Amino acid sequence: MTKKKAMVQSITLDDAASILAVHPRTILRAITNELNPYWAPGHNPDIPLMDVLMAFAIEQDDFIAVLNGEDEVFKRKDACQFVSDKYKPIKIRTFELRKYPPFFRFRSVVRYSRRMVESYHESHFA
Repeated sequence: MTKKKAMVQSITLDDAASILAVHPRTILRAITNELNPYWAPGHNPDIPLMDVLMAFAIEQDDFIAVLNGEDEVFKRKDACQFVSDKYKPIKIRTFELRKYPPFFRFRSVVRYSRRMVESYHESHFA
C-alpha cells in the first residue's frame, strides 16, 4: 500500500517564484489581478497554494512533481537548449513554431515543464 504525500496548503511567495521561475511580483499580479501589487525585497508572505494553481491554471499533480524535484520548469530559451542537448540542435524560432505545450502562460510569461517537453517531442518528432 503506497502512502499518499500530504498536500502543502500554503507556500511562501519567494518559494513559489523560485519554483515557477518568475519574479515574485508576477505571482502577486496573477493572484490579485492588479497591475502593480505591493512587493519589496523581504516581502515574503505565505500564500495559499490553491490560489497559485488557479491563477496560473496549473494542475496540482504537475506542480507537486516540480515541488518534489521530479520535474523542472524552463524558460523558453532553456527549454530550447534542453531539446537541443537531448535530441538534436534546434533554433529557438523552431521551438516556438512547434507549439510545445506550456506548463503555464500568464500574459507574456511562458514556462515549460521538462516532462511535458520530453513527452511532446517524443510523441511528435521522434
